[in-house]
Amino acid sequence: MEVHDKAWTKAHNPFQAKVHILSRRHDRHLRQGQRKDARNWRRTVSSRAEDISHQGRDEMRNVRQMARQAYDAIDEYAKKKKNSKPNDDEIETEDPQVQNVERQGQSAEFQYDAAQDAADRAWSDTRTSMGDSDAGDYY
Repeated sequence: MEVHDKAWTKAHNPFQAKVHILSRRHDRHLRQGQRKDARNWRRTVSSRAEDISHQGRDEMRNVRQMARQAYDAIDEYAKKKKNSKPNDDEIETEDPQVQNVERQGQSAEFQYDAAQDAADRAWSDTRTSMGDSDAGDYY
């Protein structure tokens, strides 16, 4: 009878049951925390990618707008030059509006390239962190 009681006590040990419950709770919290962290990480990456994409679209719109301005300025400059007399010194100097648009275009070009490089770098870093073997191909 005593052997049977010892076996039953060992099989139904309340401390061992409590440890088992705590262990399962800890494992459950780890899984939930990992899923939560993964969701937050995906949201963060998605948000940053969206911001970079938005910036790229804005810069492309700015570049197109400056191209239209440059075309209009060059067209107007060409019309003035066509209608001017050969001795007219005023037309020989470059139009200030053309110079201004040219400066804005160069500035926009540098900004756009920087945004594109940042997007490429973020994409490559994300693929590297996810363990992708061909992540370095995007530089």
